[in-house]
Amino acid sequence: MELSSPEEVEILGEELLIYVQTEKYLRIKNDSSLLDSTKRILRENADDNRERRQRLNVMLGETLTEADYFADGQGIQIKGSTPAASLSDALEYLITNSFSLKRKYLPSWKIKTGKRVQIR
Repeated sequence: MELSSPEEVEILGEELLIYVQTEKYLRIKNDSSLLDSTKRILRENADDNRERRQRLNVMLGETLTEADYFADGQGIQIKGSTPAASLSDALEYLITNSFSLKRKYLPSWKIKTGKRVQIR
């Protein structure tokens, strides 16, 4: 999925919002004293949310690998075949070209696949 239209961006935003809200709701409402029917409904909601998360991962992954990357107002060529590799290449290019004189002071880094990167 390429986020080339406002509608596609809106769909992605809505899916993300629904995912986060459902996760929060399930954490709050999960109680062992609930009726069996309520537990079943919560399990179904959790299953739906797992599927939503998988769809979001695919959508975001495709978007990151197919994206056009820019640094300093110019398009750059990214060779990454995975989302992590694409981001890593783009950040490496940005750091290398932005801090060329002080690059030796910065540690060498690469995003390791399988590791989660948290942005706060």
